[in-house]
Amino acid sequence: MDISKLSTGDKVVAGGAVVFFVSMFLTWFSVDLGPLGNSLNIDASVNGWHYVFTGVIALILILAAGALVVLPVTGKSVNAPAITVLALAALAAILVILRLLIGDHSTNRGLGLILAVVASCAATFGGFLKFKEAGGSLDDLKDPNKLKGQMQSGFSTLAKDLKEGAKELKDDAKDLADDVKDKFDGDKDKDKDKDKDKDK
Repeated sequence: MDISKLSTGDKVVAGGAVVFFVSMFLTWFSVDLGPLGNSLNIDASVNGWHYVFTGVIALILILAAGALVVLPVTGKSVNAPAITVLALAALAAILVILRLLIGDHSTNRGLGLILAVVASCAATFGGFLKFKEAGGSLDDLKDPNKLKGQMQSGFSTLAKDLKEGAKELKDDAKDLADDVKDKFDGDKDKDKDKDKDKDK
């Protein structure tokens, strides 16, 4: 994989996705239990995996955006327009910012949540840079009809690519199953030959 083929926007999106993934393992919210909690060695904190909608789904969205910018460099054909990357990253950022604003009862916000917000905002900015690199402009984002057309085109192209990828994966799995079956049958034949030799 030649990283030099990634544009600035691609690098920012991919970097944001990696940092967001790391942030999922760090503390998002914690509660100070005072001396009693410390003496009992109780950890009253949660990480990003605790929140399905504003954590795990946001992670899936931002990793999808990261995959869309990295896969073409690896030789895989992904024809998703830049607006798709921008939309995925922006949606992830909205979800995480909602978690930051809503909070979690009377707990303290942790480093992981702050890092997730920064990473998702950075990925959104990278998505916007990629959108501009592809010839898009801020005015395109203000026109609902143009935006709707680009989004429909982007997601239909992505769906087509995913369908083709699933077909390739299915074919590869079938080939692998055939290879395993042939190997298993070959081993069975060898065992039969050994049994015959013993009988002689």
